[in-house]
Amino acid sequence: MAPTRTSALTMLSLTLWLLTLATSASAGHFCERDQEENIVESHKCSELIKWITGVPPMSFLGGVENPTDPDISSTSKETCLYQRTEHKTVQACCTGWTGTDCDEPVCDPPCANGGLCKEVETWATALPKCECPSPYTGRGCEENLDSMKAGLRYCYSGSTCQGKLQDPNAKAISKCCVDGFSGSWGSQLGSTYGCTPCIATNNTIKVNNTLDYVTCVTYGDSGYRTFDSVLFNYLSLCSAGLVVTPAIQIYSVTQCDTVDKCNCAKTITIFLSSANITYTISGNYLTRTDGVTTDTYDASTLEDNKPTVVDKTSGLVWRREKDQESTYFLFPSLLITLRCDRDGMLAITIPKNSALIPSLAGICGNANGYADDELSLQSEMGAQRQFDKFKNPNIPCGSGLSKCSTPEANTKADEACKPLTTVFYRCHGSVNVNDYVDRCKASYCTSFTTGGIDAAKKAVCNVMSTYQKMCTLVTGEAYLWRSKNLCPKTCNPPYQFNGMITNKCPLTCGQSFVSYTRSTCQSQPYGGCECPSGLARINNTCVEPENCQCKGENGRFYNNGEKVDSLDHCKTCTCGNYGLWECQESPDKCFATCSVLGNSMVKTFDDRMYKIENPCGVLTVVQSDTLTVKVSFSGSSTGDNGEIYNPSTIILTHQGVTSRLEISKTSSTIENALTPQVHVRQIGPHVHLIDVKDIVRIICSQDGTVLVRLKTNIFKGKTVGACGTLDNNKDNDFMSPSNSEMDGDQFLKMFLDCRDSKIAELSPITQNPACNDLTSIVLPPNSRTNMDSYIKQCNSADDLPTFCNLLQSLAMESGLDFATSFPNAGLCIDILCKRRPVDTCDSNCNDHLYSKSCVSETLNICGCEAGEYFNDDGKCVPQVQCGCRDLTDPNKWIAPNAVFMHGCRECVCSGSTLNCDNNCEEVICANSQVPKSKLLATSVDPSCARMICPKPFYANSECMNIATSSQLCFCPEGFKQTQNGGCVQYCPCYQGEKYYNHGERLEYNCQTKICQDGVFVFESERPSDCTGTCVITGSAMKIKPFDTTTLSDFSINGRCEMFLCKIGSDISIQTKAMECGSANKPCMNTITIKTPDLKDDIILKSTNPGTVMVGNKEYNHNLGPNI
Repeated sequence: MAPTRTSALTMLSLTLWLLTLATSASAGHFCERDQEENIVESHKCSELIKWITGVPPMSFLGGVENPTDPDISSTSKETCLYQRTEHKTVQACCTGWTGTDCDEPVCDPPCANGGLCKEVETWATALPKCECPSPYTGRGCEENLDSMKAGLRYCYSGSTCQGKLQDPNAKAISKCCVDGFSGSWGSQLGSTYGCTPCIATNNTIKVNNTLDYVTCVTYGDSGYRTFDSVLFNYLSLCSAGLVVTPAIQIYSVTQCDTVDKCNCAKTITIFLSSANITYTISGNYLTRTDGVTTDTYDASTLEDNKPTVVDKTSGLVWRREKDQESTYFLFPSLLITLRCDRDGMLAITIPKNSALIPSLAGICGNANGYADDELSLQSEMGAQRQFDKFKNPNIPCGSGLSKCSTPEANTKADEACKPLTTVFYRCHGSVNVNDYVDRCKASYCTSFTTGGIDAAKKAVCNVMSTYQKMCTLVTGEAYLWRSKNLCPKTCNPPYQFNGMITNKCPLTCGQSFVSYTRSTCQSQPYGGCECPSGLARINNTCVEPENCQCKGENGRFYNNGEKVDSLDHCKTCTCGNYGLWECQESPDKCFATCSVLGNSMVKTFDDRMYKIENPCGVLTVVQSDTLTVKVSFSGSSTGDNGEIYNPSTIILTHQGVTSRLEISKTSSTIENALTPQVHVRQIGPHVHLIDVKDIVRIICSQDGTVLVRLKTNIFKGKTVGACGTLDNNKDNDFMSPSNSEMDGDQFLKMFLDCRDSKIAELSPITQNPACNDLTSIVLPPNSRTNMDSYIKQCNSADDLPTFCNLLQSLAMESGLDFATSFPNAGLCIDILCKRRPVDTCDSNCNDHLYSKSCVSETLNICGCEAGEYFNDDGKCVPQVQCGCRDLTDPNKWIAPNAVFMHGCRECVCSGSTLNCDNNCEEVICANSQVPKSKLLATSVDPSCARMICPKPFYANSECMNIATSSQLCFCPEGFKQTQNGGCVQYCPCYQGEKYYNHGERLEYNCQTKICQDGVFVFESERPSDCTGTCVITGSAMKIKPFDTTTLSDFSINGRCEMFLCKIGSDISIQTKAMECGSANKPCMNTITIKTPDLKDDIILKSTNPGTVMVGNKEYNHNLGPNI
């Protein structure tokens, strides 16, 4: 009896579920109607958050074009428009019924040709139907079967041969699809007589071209729509070649899973010809094989809505939208996108200008904008011919649905699928519902037989979901079709289901207020889970806005009130409400960044961008009084695995000490890696750092990416070189050391020791479509990266290495993960190494020596495992194997556990730290000097317990590290140590091989200057009658300008006449080179002096130095009181 009881319970459950779909017939044809009303209100822009988080929430509609933060700040008086939708439920006559008791049938369209409108089914929401006399058929008895058998069809106003007739008479297609008509030609019996949408142009049927892309769709076990919008049905369980081109072939096989998924999904096989790679997509899983290896990936592990590179060879990117239960696959090089939905729909999208179109073939059609060459697909024979043509016999066939086997099952399926004919009534005129009813019934019966009533319910709901999507695709409208009785959806608490979400930008922790006003936030309605009104999303839950956490550039989350510095340290930010950073400027911490990409593309500190054509030689990147940075590159090459190399040399000179870093394809060489102020080290297999205390950082990547960062308050307005002047004015970046403006060629000659290179401006025109993808990159909330400048650089990247350098630079400047942040990162091979967040101050064995001055930041690069550090050989080792360094002898490496004498103390290397005892003999210091042991015992900071006076020509005193110094005695408190070892309260000044004591005066160049604690300070202004001398000498015309003591490093070339000096508008001195000898080279000069005291010019010629010409006369005596 047990089987009989189970069957009875199952059928009882089914009956109860079906009864919920309809109101009792005894109450007449009354229905509950959902009414929507869009209400638009005007409120202050500054109240944006109040209205979008209110009850009910409102959507930002507009009012301010391209709003910015000031527009919606608390002080803004701008007015914005907001919209909300109210839903009401009312009792009214069901569709198709009228009268006081809702019992009078009304057929739509009205019955014609003698047809009678009758109630043919007694359940409450059943539509009345026309009873048609022979030979008429159709919803309104419009169609004459005799006429259609003769080859004629009917002309409908809609695009799917449903709804209103354009003409009551049947006719040929040429008389229906005339110019300007956008309806359809065919029959409501589409499966028998076909239906053709048409836009007639010169008697040619053409689909509407209003979008810049075309989409092919397949759904269920037999539904298709081509790129050119031809709808047809054909049942084939074997492979269907949807897209067939020489570059890529996409096949689908229908797999109807009636138990676990209760839908007919597609197993997709993709052949990528250029890379000889095959991909298979089945459910959440993507399998990749190249004939040698096979890898499988699970989409359920993807972060929601975040593009991720899955294959470095093809650049394949996939993305999962959990709300819409969709997975997207993008091939960037082919610009083809696949969308796979959980309910079984597959959509393939290509641009209308796709390079694939000339060779495009397959079931999806040729995307040529014309439908007439695909109409044969609407007939059984025509579709079979195409499916046979594009079938791949090497791909196994799938499984389909079964028809209802008994009248009882067919009746139950009819009842279950009836909402398709009522709830979706508004779509019937655009998408033929009869095909979906047939599919729904087959899904119901197949699933009920194999999985019971629950499986049957899911199967029916999946068909309805597919029909709703197709309706939205065709009509641009969506329907609120789910309810508590029809296919209800549940969400994990605290989320709630909403079947008509129209805003893709829900209140989310960390999103700026302006982000809610983007036009892309408005979307076609879709069903999904959302937070209750007033709550914000974060980490798969909902919280009150004041409980939002803020996401930092290093990926960490910070609680409300916590502080963090921006990546360039120019701002100190506090985590506030809504997960938004509230930032204030920190000029004392701020760094400016200059990027040099493969020696060919430069972005200065002030964001001026230029290219160097034919780069070669050594480029002076930064030049200042205390710092010089030079860079050279050897040219890009590709490694065995496709990785990009651009060996480089970085030469840094700081306060007279030079350090050198040479990065080759396989290793690196460092000179002067460890000095009291400079630290050069490796932090990743392909990344090196150079730090100068806490004021300079240079990041060097093996692919040729170099970032130079300078502390703004130290170097502002004090630099020249390829990276510019660092003064917030990019227009004067081409400046000489003498503050002269230069053109591009002069600029290169000054700072690049190669004469074949030229400056080229970047292109403002979009040349690489991949650059547009940079606009979609989500930057950290407190980032200060100028994305526009990177897009401009991208459009001028002529080759793949430069493009990859650019992405690397953007990732490092913005704190992004290079491998996962960029849709096109797969083109840059070297991204799939093991990447992790690397702390720039805790990744090398020697980092602890500079921990007090190191500026910490996080780079997402390939690095050592946690707990390991790079040693001097470029290998990752545990810290206990690092060994030690003594900065008094930085070139000496001390092995772990080694014991040695440091001065009078015995020291042991413990892992990477020196531990020394204090058992020294008593030290007797001269005069009032202090023993080292006493200083170490009393100093709070031994690394800067005493100061040493500036080196010659430098202005700043330096810290003395008492702990690492070999000195045993130091100056007393309040005194500084001179360069000669003496102790003074105030430092001497150095000039001309001589030291001047503090307070001593020096007369020089018409001015008096006084030594003040190591720096000369001018005591007086230069008098107006002070005479300065400018010297021009040599055939190469070397110049010593006024106020200098030496000749310049550059020459004046050519034979142009130049001004040496101008005073006002009436006094000037000009020079012009003269040729001499047989070599036709300039070797002498002519000097022309203009003065208001003489009518004629004064001319001096070096060919006749004893003669002065005034006009045409020679003079050698006084000409007047002034000359």
